[in-house]
Amino acid sequence: MPGRSAFVALLAFLSLAALAPASGWGQPAAPIVPPGTRLGDAAPASLVQPSTFQATFRVPPGTDLAVATIWLTRTLTVTLTYADGRRVTLVGAPTLPGATLGVPLPNDAWQATRIDLTGTTVSRAGVPLLVTGAQLAYGGASDWWHIAAFGLLLGVTLLGALLAVRRRTRALSSLALFAGAQTVLAIPYLGVLRPPPEISQPMHALAFALAWSALAVLVLDRAAAARPPRLLRVALLTLLGANVVFVLGSDVLQDRWIDDPVLAVLIGRALLTAFDLVLVALAVCALLAGVAGSRLLLVATAALALGTAFGFALDPYATQAVTNAGTIVALLLLALLLVGDPLTIDAPAATPIDGLTGLANRPAFETALHAAWERARADGTPVALLLLNLDHFKRYNEAYGHLEGDEALRRCGEAFAAACAGAPGVLVARYRRDELVALLPGCGAAGALTLAIAAHEAVGALEILHAEMPLRRLSASVGAAALVPDAATSADALVRRADAALYVAKTMGRNRVVLDEPPAQEPAKTESDSSPLSA
Repeated sequence: MPGRSAFVALLAFLSLAALAPASGWGQPAAPIVPPGTRLGDAAPASLVQPSTFQATFRVPPGTDLAVATIWLTRTLTVTLTYADGRRVTLVGAPTLPGATLGVPLPNDAWQATRIDLTGTTVSRAGVPLLVTGAQLAYGGASDWWHIAAFGLLLGVTLLGALLAVRRRTRALSSLALFAGAQTVLAIPYLGVLRPPPEISQPMHALAFALAWSALAVLVLDRAAAARPPRLLRVALLTLLGANVVFVLGSDVLQDRWIDDPVLAVLIGRALLTAFDLVLVALAVCALLAGVAGSRLLLVATAALALGTAFGFALDPYATQAVTNAGTIVALLLLALLLVGDPLTIDAPAATPIDGLTGLANRPAFETALHAAWERARADGTPVALLLLNLDHFKRYNEAYGHLEGDEALRRCGEAFAAACAGAPGVLVARYRRDELVALLPGCGAAGALTLAIAAHEAVGALEILHAEMPLRRLSASVGAAALVPDAATSADALVRRADAALYVAKTMGRNRVVLDEPPAQEPAKTESDSSPLSA
């Protein structure tokens, strides 16, 4: 009957409508997205508070497609649903070219009625993309450069470490540390491993902090002799701290640090560029002061700054290549400078001047000592030596920092040289790290004692604050010695006596002057005493 048939048809329609949500029938078709499309979105996330993302889509006909993402993504799952009811679930792994985290889609993925994607990320930047094999290949097109850059950085690191072990200088140690940290920063671009973000991000922040801290120490060490304005040194340390804090915040807090990615990039570039420009300004100060090797230092810092500036203006793949190029050029020039630059025009390679204090260095002192000793032996005149050591100087560096320690040592060197300036033929030099020496040709014990007292008082008159000392000021201990050379003694004997006097001053409580007193000589034998007939 017509009425009954209509009723049955209505019941069938309602039954199908009730089953529609479970079967997918009646739902809007998933959109087809082209390669290069960003798949889904995520809420602001951080390393300590990841967020989830999801997307539903279809892909156009074709093969060689993949869902790919960067190292900021923690997990990734893709589920394909086909018209015949099949469901295929794929879990992301770092198996795509360049150790990229992702999922290669099967060749029949375009036949799927829907593809569901879910995952977790520590940053919005970790949301994946739909890519083709050709796009993945383009991403790895610069792998040869990254491999070459890694090899060069590793080579400079090993060279710097070897030289640092042999010569034991702070500048070479800083060079090796800078190169080593840059080598670590280049590893992710090799595409051989993909550590989880919980490891990669803190390691990146640590390597960055080590790299730029070592670079700051290196440039300050080379420019110290120029006595750059305090404002420049303060600016360098301030920008260094700002860069380290910014990178640490960006790596750990991610979107919760600065939510706008464009603004975050601009701030990071501005801070690093300003830091590089201060390095260049320090090199200019060294050049104007005529410090040995300053031209090479200026070229090295300028190469670093230009690499950073031009790298920021290019696409992401070229950015790292150009930045690495500037870093490698700077490292090679700094290595050439520190091992003895043959291109230096400002001063001879074997300069007799200590770069920090501006006094003579130890090789120049030792040459002058032996020459003065030989002249005094020929003339029968005395030679005196003063050794001045700053009391508890290690504590001073720990309390106020090495930059303040360098400044204090320079001021004490100037005071020591001024106190001894009246002695004829005097040479004041830096003997050891915090130890100064004065060579006094023709000066006897009494004159040496007078000058030692004057030097001791000159250092005290500087009134350099040292809260770790009882008098709350930096003081010095001075050891003095004088000898008349003869055929049985060498110049080393004079140094040993002055050093022994300094040791006595230290053991007596520091902040004093001690004159070495040679043992009394036996009375010279008379001719009659030495005659065999005298018995």
